[in-house]
This record gives sequence, C-alpha cells and structure tokens, in this order.
Amino acid sequence: ELAVFDVLDIQLCHSWIIDEDDDRLSMILTNKLSYNQLTNKLVEYQSLLDKFNNLSNDDKSNLTADENYLLALGPILHEFIDNNSSQMTYTGLTKLYHTINERQLSILFHNNHFSTLFKYNGKLYTLVTDIGFRDTQITWELLDEINGNTVFTDNNFMIIHNNNYNTITATTTADQGTYAQLSKAPTEIEN
Repeated sequence: ELAVFDVLDIQLCHSWIIDEDDDRLSMILTNKLSYNQLTNKLVEYQSLLDKFNNLSNDDKSNLTADENYLLALGPILHEFIDNNSSQMTYTGLTKLYHTINERQLSILFHNNHFSTLFKYNGKLYTLVTDIGFRDTQITWELLDEINGNTVFTDNNFMIIHNNNYNTITATTTADQGTYAQLSKAPTEIEN
C-alpha cells in the first residue's frame, strides 16, 4: 500500500515524537506505542481506574504488577494525548524542519489524515485541501505551530491577509517587503 511512496521517492513522515529528555514520558518511549495503541491503553486505564476507585484498601493492595504499571502510566498518557491531540509535538515539528530538504515534497500524517508537505525558503507548508477554501487564493498553510495558529499563503507562497476592506494583501514569506494585491477575498476566513 505504501510502496507507491517509495517508487515516487516521496517521504512519508509524522511529527508525533516524544522529547527523549522528558523523564515523565520515558515509559511511553520504552514501549514505542502507536497513537492507536496509546488510545487503547488510555481506555484500559480509565476502565481500571473505575474498578480501582470501587475497591477496598485491601483489594487495592492485591493489584497485579501490570495493573499498577497501568495506573502509573495512565495519567501520563492522558496528559500527553490531551496536549498533543493533533498528533504533532514541538519535538516532532522541529525534527521535520531538520529532516525535510528544501523543495522536497513529502506526505505528513497528522490529525488522522495525510497532508502534502513541502519545504520552501526554509519553511514547511501543507497543501490546503479543505473544500471551504476552493474559491479562494489560499493554496498552502504554513506549518510552524502545533496549536492551530496558522498563516495561509497563495500558490506563490505569499501570505494572505484578510482586512476589514474585504481585500486580500499578500506578502512573500521570504521577503516581507514585497506586496501584491489579490483579486478576491476568501469569505470563509474571519479575522
């Protein structure tokens, strides 16, 4: 299924990487669990926690080693998944910036889907494929944050700004002093 990427020499990557220096997450690192496996562990933890809360103190001391391990791991998993629900971490984003070469086309997996990834002038962009943007000049989304704060660009990698006059001004990401007027404002975007 993924052989087509090899044939076309297109790198398949993700950015959901744990910081190896984070001692709290070291338990996850040693197990090298996938997102789905982590989610399943979290469900197991929640079920065990419900059971644990209904046990007497004597019964709590009779938990197996695996159950005690899961009770220790569960809160860490919960925090990690909550803080990185887009399946992207700052560590992963930084590694992408160091791994992807200039003008390299790649496929990025995050938010449970695949995105076209391209590096231009030292910055990473994902191809905007949402149908809500089809009648706009928006082509690329700058990938420099994991929290959803984003910048959109046109097909020439010029930043698209929406202002109160319902016009779009674009500036290149490489040269912030270059301006061009675009003909149409994306009505779907709000400031």
